[in-house]
Amino acid sequence: MIEYSGKRVSTARDAVTGKLLDSKSLSSKKADAAAIIIWDGNSNLCAELLDGAVGIVLPEFLTPEQRHFAAQLAEFCHLPAIYLSCPLLPASAPSHCDVAILSPVEGKLFVNPDVETVRSFLCSLPHGIKKKLSVLSTAEPAPEGCDGLVIGKELERFTDEESAYEYLCEIADKHTGIKLVASIPFGENTEVFSSRVKALYRAGVWGRFSLLCTGIKTPERALDCISLIHSAFCLLDSENREFNGFIPKGICIDTPILLLDPPRARSLDFFCLDVSSLSESFSGGCSRDPRLIEKYLLESKKKVSPADIALKLEGSVPPDFLERIAPKEIYASVLLSSEILGWI
Repeated sequence: MIEYSGKRVSTARDAVTGKLLDSKSLSSKKADAAAIIIWDGNSNLCAELLDGAVGIVLPEFLTPEQRHFAAQLAEFCHLPAIYLSCPLLPASAPSHCDVAILSPVEGKLFVNPDVETVRSFLCSLPHGIKKKLSVLSTAEPAPEGCDGLVIGKELERFTDEESAYEYLCEIADKHTGIKLVASIPFGENTEVFSSRVKALYRAGVWGRFSLLCTGIKTPERALDCISLIHSAFCLLDSENREFNGFIPKGICIDTPILLLDPPRARSLDFFCLDVSSLSESFSGGCSRDPRLIEKYLLESKKKVSPADIALKLEGSVPPDFLERIAPKEIYASVLLSSEILGWI
């Protein structure tokens, strides 16, 4: 075992394990297994390439600019990352059989760890606690007990960044402390979409915003959307603007093709499943019974893990259906929100 020390450069705290890979080996393809990537400062490093990664190691020879770029990208993708304080030994040159543990809180990288180290960092990790179900209303006034609001209809009136930012700040000021999911359609006008995303990033300094991208019908369009979200993040960062680029980001899934083949992206925190639209599509317009598509919802949930699942509901669903799907959030009308709150 070889142990290295360094400094944590992203907010992710969990210890991770994976194959130790040189970024050069990923220049033409994504990692096909959990990977801890050593970035050389020259190889192409992008959000899409990091989808199979679980952590990033930054060697001591990187420039401050390179370190900043990699740290921001690690943050955007929710990856633990450390900057090493000493050079990597030749014996640590990544090979196909090297396994490593990255512990960001301790600022440690263990290459080919021994049994005691594995037990210390991985076997004693606390089990995740059951997450509380949040119910958000799609209209005001939200019933008592709701955790927040889904907004977006009014936002469509603003096509420029400043107007959208001012509107979102007003919303944040009016609803201090509660969750605010901003629904932003991803249409043909990518410039307007980017302006609204940048406005939301900036307003995220003042309110508990999440970004929900809608209007996405295919996996290819989903990847285009993720790329634009990241571009907006990078642009604000390059301009030294005050913004919160780490607000939760998600995509609404309302077509069968997207449900069956959801995008796998580290930068996405949640997926919102439009249960009524999906049920109607799968049944050819004959039914909105969510039980008809339950198995597809559960399969999709496995595919997008560890991202959270939210459900958009337009009609009543059986309580046991919600128990089996176990979403983190539910977006529903005022009346339906009140009904669901009576169950939980």
